[in-house]
Amino acid sequence: MRAIDGFGGVQLPLLGGQLDTAGGYRVDTREGDEGETIIDYKQAFVEADLSIPVFRKHNFELQLEYRNISKQGNDFQDFTIAVSYRPFKWFSGGASYEYTTEFNSIDTEGEISPRQHFGAVQATFNFTELSHARLFAGSTRGGLRCVDGFCRIFPPFIGVRTELVLQF
Repeated sequence: MRAIDGFGGVQLPLLGGQLDTAGGYRVDTREGDEGETIIDYKQAFVEADLSIPVFRKHNFELQLEYRNISKQGNDFQDFTIAVSYRPFKWFSGGASYEYTTEFNSIDTEGEISPRQHFGAVQATFNFTELSHARLFAGSTRGGLRCVDGFCRIFPPFIGVRTELVLQF
């Protein structure tokens, strides 16, 4: 198996805040039984994170991500947008929207069609720099998620959940 990766990003000061942009491409290939090259996985992505101070310690944040993926002959696209507002150091609130075409090709004759749209709201209360409580309500699509270099598969979710993180 052979993998080819290309990745790059730029950080720019913008409107008194910061804009982080990144993009990349990956293709995984292998040699078939007759010596032909077979593409197992291909992904191109772009993402942007914008953080702008609004007033004193109030911050507005916007995150965008777009992925174009081909996985074992299934081509699809994902799009995510999230906005959040932090009026105080100890509180933030936000909303997110996700769209995917991953399951468009599934034959749903007479069955429930797969979800393509996912929306949510959340509020986070920071007790200290290391401890927080989070309330989430809405839906997220399942699948592979990578955060800070760690990847794992998350199941789809619809409902309300709370999270409490205490670190000492």
